[in-house]
Amino acid sequence: MGGWKFVVNFLLPPPLILTILLLIPFPQFLRKLILGFTKKFLFYPLGPLCLVHVALLISGLSFIGVAYEAHVLSLQQMPLDATPNHRTAFLAKKWREERNFWICCMSFLLWGLLYRFYHLLVEFYILRDRIKYLEVVNARVATPATTLRPPEPPSSNVTSSSSSTSKNIEVKKKE
Repeated sequence: MGGWKFVVNFLLPPPLILTILLLIPFPQFLRKLILGFTKKFLFYPLGPLCLVHVALLISGLSFIGVAYEAHVLSLQQMPLDATPNHRTAFLAKKWREERNFWICCMSFLLWGLLYRFYHLLVEFYILRDRIKYLEVVNARVATPATTLRPPEPPSSNVTSSSSSTSKNIEVKKKE
């Protein structure tokens, strides 16, 4: 298997498919399932490194190599006295190098995008769960204060007015 078949068949489709799956608004349980699969896939151990690091390394090095080759080929001038066959061969080689450049560029960027997007989603779910927890805690703390009865409206009777005032003072002391 040639180098380009490896890049096109194994380095390009996985990050493309996983990124699209993470972007689609599936139900919550399905999104977490896809996120779990993405974690297992990205951090699959390959010796001392993870799959995502190896893929970034391979696609990054191939991107640098192809960029250099495309640059060198772009500096070459086609001879003026070239036959149509030579002209076609030269342009085909140039087009092939440019195509390979964009394939490697897309592969490298997709791996980086998937890696960063995965971490952003994990952080999002952690923060969302923390907000839910804090809302529950806040609701528990706020509940006793709301169960206190509001002060009774003033009445014409002086004794009941003084008793309601003493109740308000007792409530304030408890707080």
